[in-house]
Amino acid sequence: MNQAFSKIWIIVIIGVFVAGGILAWQYWDWIEFQLRPGIPMQETSPYIPKSCSKNEDCGRDICQQGRDKCVEIKYICENGTCIFPAKTIEFPSSPYKCIRSKCEKEVIEDETANWKTYRNEKYGFEEYGLELKYPADWVPRDITFGISKEIAGEDASIDIETMEWDDIRYLTPLEKMVDKVASQMGKVIHPKKEIYVGGEKGYEIIGTLCTEICTGSPEDVFTPFAMIYLFHNDKIYKISYVEGITGVGWKNNIENWKYYNEFLKILSTFRFWE
Repeated sequence: MNQAFSKIWIIVIIGVFVAGGILAWQYWDWIEFQLRPGIPMQETSPYIPKSCSKNEDCGRDICQQGRDKCVEIKYICENGTCIFPAKTIEFPSSPYKCIRSKCEKEVIEDETANWKTYRNEKYGFEEYGLELKYPADWVPRDITFGISKEIAGEDASIDIETMEWDDIRYLTPLEKMVDKVASQMGKVIHPKKEIYVGGEKGYEIIGTLCTEICTGSPEDVFTPFAMIYLFHNDKIYKISYVEGITGVGWKNNIENWKYYNEFLKILSTFRFWE
């Protein structure tokens, strides 16, 4: 009697597990179907055809922005019935962005469009062809090729110099020159990294350099500079950037730099001409 009763319970338990497994499989199969990329969750399961007279009766078109793509989800009414699943149209995420429920090309305003052009031939430096653009609050210099900015008691300076390749052959390749500069710095704040300027690969390093007569004593004055070195047409180009306080001196901490990002934007307009 007990054995027969136990067998019945075993059969019942097995039946419950089997039924539960089937229901779970159906549920997760439906969830997987609903969660396909670009398809919003539906309200009912299974899907019940919905009558319509226009697309808006089926749903409001939406847009979903992903890392790699922009997806438009459009609801279609056809022959009086909503088409399921909703129609999806994919666009690459660059340059398309979700704008007003549609994937539209993102228009990026060119900040440099109205900047002035600084070309070194105007200032008596025809031996090497350089050109860059700069905002209205920066001023070109006549003595050396560079620009500076002074506003609200603070200033920033960008200087560009060249060195003939024959004079620095012992420092080749270019990385060795940057390493030598690093060895002369009081402190390397940011180690050298690759940077492209005017289509040429160079190296940038940020650290402190002695700006007065230095004797190796603790009183020596060191100032943080951003230094960029690149090679073009048998010349090494050195681009330096520094900030200061008007009438006081250079800033001693790059955390106080305010215009470094503007400096990088100016560098993005840098080009060589022949």
